[in-house]
Amino acid sequence: MTPRRALPGSLRATLATNMRGFRKARDLSQEGLGNLAGLDRSYVGALERGERNLSVDILERIADALGINAVELAREAPSDPAPQRASSKDSAAKSSAS
Repeated sequence: MTPRRALPGSLRATLATNMRGFRKARDLSQEGLGNLAGLDRSYVGALERGERNLSVDILERIADALGINAVELAREAPSDPAPQRASSKDSAAKSSAS
């Protein structure tokens, strides 16, 4: 039986997208995240594809491994997982506006 993917816009799809984004922002492989969270890499992959449900306990383990609060994984529009530094052009514009 083929696993069913999460419906777009569902909480499972949001968790999957955010989990992958935070993992990639930390330059972790699925195996690396699995090792940090005590999970199998294939389970991490299935979660990121929205094919599996996860418990609150697993959500906490993944968030801990990523160094974030579990709530961040459930946010529909998460804070940028890899914040960009302000460019010198942006800094100059801010200081000239003062």
